[in-house]
Amino acid sequence: MSNPTHPIAALSRTLIAAVFMPALVVLAWWKAADFDPYAMSFFTKTYIEPTPSMPGEMRIFAAIVIGLGIFLLAALANGLWRGRVTFREIWMAMWMGLLVMAFGGAFFVAADNAEEAIAARENEQ
Repeated sequence: MSNPTHPIAALSRTLIAAVFMPALVVLAWWKAADFDPYAMSFFTKTYIEPTPSMPGEMRIFAAIVIGLGIFLLAALANGLWRGRVTFREIWMAMWMGLLVMAFGGAFFVAADNAEEAIAARENEQ
């Protein structure tokens, strides 16, 4: 027996999975590729000095986000094992889990770039 879904709810889930999350992941990777905390507007506008511990904190956040993606995929595996998910839910959950993990991976790249920028700034001083 299938549960009927309101068309607006189905459309919003599809938009989040097909437009918002992929755009967020692409933006995160694009920004992570040349991440410099000294040129980022958050730090320049708030006058918060990036600290040497910031890359480690970014890696912790990345691990938590990747863990959430793994948790989503584990919930999918549990639903598959019990036979409680539909074919559409399987592909949607797999896609979202992989996007969440890719978003977390961007923070590892950004942390490496931030570490290099902070080390270069400390060597200049």
